[in-house]
Parts: sequence; C-alpha cells; structure tokens
Amino acid sequence: MSRLRPTLRALALALALALLPFAVPAAPPPALQLIEFRSADCMACDAAADALAADPGWQRALQRVTTITVATDDGGAGRERAARYRVGRLPTWLLINADGEELGRVAGAQTPAVFSDALNGWLRNRSTARSRSARAVEITRDGAAALAETLARYHASTDGDGGFAWWLRLPIAVRGQQSSASPEVLHWRNRIEFLQAAQRGNALQADAGGHKVLEDPRVGCDRGVELARYLDSTRALDPARRRASLAAFRADAEAALAADAFAEPPRCVDTLPLVIATADLLAALDEHAAARKLLAQAIRVSEQQLAADAAGDRRALPKQLAVLRSRLASEPRED
Repeated sequence: MSRLRPTLRALALALALALLPFAVPAAPPPALQLIEFRSADCMACDAAADALAADPGWQRALQRVTTITVATDDGGAGRERAARYRVGRLPTWLLINADGEELGRVAGAQTPAVFSDALNGWLRNRSTARSRSARAVEITRDGAAALAETLARYHASTDGDGGFAWWLRLPIAVRGQQSSASPEVLHWRNRIEFLQAAQRGNALQADAGGHKVLEDPRVGCDRGVELARYLDSTRALDPARRRASLAAFRADAEAALAADAFAEPPRCVDTLPLVIATADLLAALDEHAAARKLLAQAIRVSEQQLAADAAGDRRALPKQLAVLRSRLASEPRED
C-alpha cells in the first residue's frame, strides 16, 4: 500500500492540473467603468444625483458597470483625470472600456431617461467614441449622428475653438448637406459657434450665435446655461441692440420656466440656471419688480419641494434655496 501512495499522489496532481482551467475559472475581463466627474460645490451635480438616485431604470443600468466618482476639485489625481478626458462641464458621466477608451459621455444635469438611454446604447454597441467620430464624413444618417455627437463632445469639453476647427476640417459637401438634412447637426454646430464667440470675447458674433441657439427649441433644459452665456458674452454690445435681443428672448424664457421649472413635476432636473438667467435678463431690462416676483416664486416652489422630501435626501434643494434667497436679497427694489 505504501508503494501505491506516491503513484496515487502523482495521479491526483496530474488530474488536478488537467482540470485546473475548469476548476478555477479565469479572471473576468475588467468591467466597463462609469465615471462621474463632479465637484463639491456643483449644484447641478447634486441635482443630477438626486434625480438618478430615485430612478429605478438608472439603478438597473448601473448593475452592468463599475461606477466611481472623481472629484475635480481635489487638486490632484481627480483634476488630472478630468484633464485627460477633456472634461469641461460638470457633472459629466463618462463610460470607458478596459483600455481606458471613451465609449460615450453625458454632460450636465440631464433627466434620468437621457442618462439611461445613453448608457444602454453604449452597452449595446460597445464602439468607442473615436471610432464613431470617424464616421462623421459619411453623408448618411449614421454619419449625421456621429457628426452631432462629436460636436456635442467638444461642447461638453467647453472647447469652442477645437470643435469649430474640427468642423471646418470636414469636407464642404458633408458640412453643407448635413447642416441642411439634420436639425441635430445644425443645433450643435450653432452651439459650438456660439461657444467659440463667447470664449473669444467677440460680442457681435456672440450676439448672432446666441440668437441661433436660443431661438432653437432643441436647446431644451440647457436654455438657462446658454442664456447666461449670452448675458455674459454680450456686455460690450451696443446697449440698444443688446436690450432688443434680451426683450426678444424674454417670452421664450418665461414659457420655458412654466414647463421646465414650475410645472409639477418640472421637465428639467436642474432648474436653477434658467431661473437665475431669466432674473438677470429682467434686471438687464430694468424690470426689477418682475425679477423679484420670479425669484420669490422660485423660492416658494423650492420650499414646497423641500417640504415634500420626506426622506430628506435631496441634496440640491437646500443649496438652491440659499442661492435664490441671496439673489432675491441683492435685487434692487423699484420705487
């Protein structure tokens, strides 16, 4: 029996080695990583996080990826990672593969439906943003989608010069036909042009570009962001011309407030930019009473939302209320 033991041990070892690939599964490939870039003082980040946390569809989608949060205000690795991926607007959600390549991004406090649709699309396709961008030269529906997506990525990176330079490198035929055929391409082309003019401090071009953007219904929940950009970038414009433009924007801004901020539920996740930008527009028109009325209404709506927050887990609302009260306190009273 003792003579058989070494032989049995050898056989057992050989059998174990033969079965090793089956008995010990190989390590799974690195998971796709969904990165949330945010900062501590970013109220849009809090608003987006509050909306996503309450959305079952988003929670199901998150089960398919590894998620991490990167703080861009930590002064170290977070800022470096944001720079690597050219993150400009906060919050930005970025899906990357095992090689660190970008599959897609969503910037700004969008609705949970926008986030979920984008994430599910990336998970189905698994193509990189770079490979999709290469299709922008095709005069096809997919080419138009790639063109609009690439311009949107430049805009999310707040890179007006880079985005417009990329646009100009496309063949003239592509630019002309896709601008005519695809409202989405034209929308993002106009937003890149406006962003570039604002960043360069060209008030005349910003005025023209701002009209194109703000008169386009596709601006949607970004109206407040773009209206604030217009107000800031046209300060050097002839006062009469600027006042006429602001008066023309007023009706659309107030209509958007009714649907996007004060409806129940509001259509937009982050309503503060539109409220503040519209109040600033009214103040620029010397309609301080109207601005105060708007701010007071926004405070009442926010207080009602905060009172209805039984769980007390909505982080954005207390910060939003503080900003609104401060803005109201600074608004001059008309005699």
